[in-house]
Amino acid sequence: MAVPHNPPFRAEHVGSFLRPPELLAARDRHGKGEISDADLRAVEDSAIRDVVALQEELGLQSITDGEYRRGTYSDNFTTSGLDGVTSQRIGDGEWRYTDKSDHKTASRVPTVHGKLGWNGSENARNFEFIAGLTSRLPKLTLPGPAYLHYRGGRENISWDAYPNLDDFWSDLIDCYRQEMAALSDAGCRYLQLDETSLVKLGDPKIQNALAGRGDDWRELLDIYTDAINEVVRAAPPGMAIGMH
Repeated sequence: MAVPHNPPFRAEHVGSFLRPPELLAARDRHGKGEISDADLRAVEDSAIRDVVALQEELGLQSITDGEYRRGTYSDNFTTSGLDGVTSQRIGDGEWRYTDKSDHKTASRVPTVHGKLGWNGSENARNFEFIAGLTSRLPKLTLPGPAYLHYRGGRENISWDAYPNLDDFWSDLIDCYRQEMAALSDAGCRYLQLDETSLVKLGDPKIQNALAGRGDDWRELLDIYTDAINEVVRAAPPGMAIGMH
């Protein structure tokens, strides 16, 4: 279980940096099948070395890989680390992102189509790479446990696999437990949960969208908080948990 304590530094960043153009281009080519997994990883490695050096130059004491191996913050753990999950981009509805110029971007919505199971930790390998680049505290991030439910709700979770959502949450927490154990074995001592759904529950537009699918944001706040607490309780000894 994670023990409450104050970190030995007063400022840090949430983990993600703007992707350099060469990395964006490589990921686009990889998506089109023009370069191999190894080619993409080589570009990622180079970009990560640069962003680690930048963080150290700025005096940061908590170092991440900029999330440069992910298309979005939820990738890896939810896209390859869990059995029973697929995701798709949804361009319509209240779940799109809107920037200050009113530009709308499709949102990725996960679907739980079968029983959840842990499928190994790609993040553990990625963490070891960061740890080998810095003598400061390397930090890894994971999407919070609410992510799989918040975006799609009950209808995006298989009724055949989970007629009772209590079993869904129990299996999901167990997947986090196994992921955190693998990260701990890789040397990770600082893990951040990106649980952005909590603050979104205070948005009237989101509250209306949730109500439209049959969810009460007040009830979800309690459910999501319980899930977060269960994940924190499942953390291995010596692992600190941060929240974003």
